[in-house]
Amino acid sequence: MAPHYADDDNNERVDIRQAEEVDRLHKTLPHPEQMIVIAEYPQRNGRFEGLTAQQRREAAQRWVKSVTGVWVREVEYRLYVGLFKDLVWRELG
Repeated sequence: MAPHYADDDNNERVDIRQAEEVDRLHKTLPHPEQMIVIAEYPQRNGRFEGLTAQQRREAAQRWVKSVTGVWVREVEYRLYVGLFKDLVWRELG
């Protein structure tokens, strides 16, 4: 997944093993789905900073289309985010 660095004032510790497992799961996804997860998590406060959830989704849909040629409909976008969350919880929860 795209690199993400915690803020210096963030007191939470990153569990490296868990982060590596999430990265492994992420790499199993088709490219458009990987990009959606990137838009919702590590790039939420980077590439998509300051956008509402709807604006972020719409911008990510355009981004996915420009890179992969695949247009992901809103219902699919939401489904892919939910499926990835479920996958992570099943594998690591």
